[in-house]
Amino acid sequence: MNGFHLKNNRWYSDGDALSKIADKVGTPSYVYSLPAFEAKFKEVDQAYRSVPHLVAYAMKANGNLSVIHALSKLGAGADVVSGGELFKARKAGVPAQKIIFAGVGKTDKEIQYALEEGIRYFNVESVPEIEAINEVAKKMRKIASIAIRFNPDVDALTHHYISTGKKENKFGVFLGDLDKVMETVRRSRFVHWTGVHAHI
Repeated sequence: MNGFHLKNNRWYSDGDALSKIADKVGTPSYVYSLPAFEAKFKEVDQAYRSVPHLVAYAMKANGNLSVIHALSKLGAGADVVSGGELFKARKAGVPAQKIIFAGVGKTDKEIQYALEEGIRYFNVESVPEIEAINEVAKKMRKIASIAIRFNPDVDALTHHYISTGKKENKFGVFLGDLDKVMETVRRSRFVHWTGVHAHI
């Protein structure tokens, strides 16, 4: 279900004519289909029903509070890449334990805010990032859970501007650096390694 259809030369969303919505609220305006969001979420959630999992919505795709709130009510978590997105996720009702903080360039202030909120874990992409999170957690006397993003060096054959999984894209740590990364984790007393992350 995509929530939108053409009937008698007019576009509708869930039975409502878009022209009537435009007349009422003006243009440009954004119209979302709640049943379409629900159907897609359930499709993904059901695909992993045989294993423990969390479907975390990437807020960089759409930060609309109503969308995030609707998905949260269905059981979704949130994948955030900034302190601002973390704030919006919490404001929309996403439980902190269902929030994953991804992205590069996290500031000490954002790390502190995330630890205060009690997020699920940080996705980390480098040894310096592990060390930075450890330092903030140490000052706060908290343990920061992390998942390490590895670069699988896999070509997804997508457009070169959006490629993320190849070694030359420089996202994540390389498998050849595994010993160095895990040694950093071992000596970082205020981080707890909980998993791995890969993006192709």
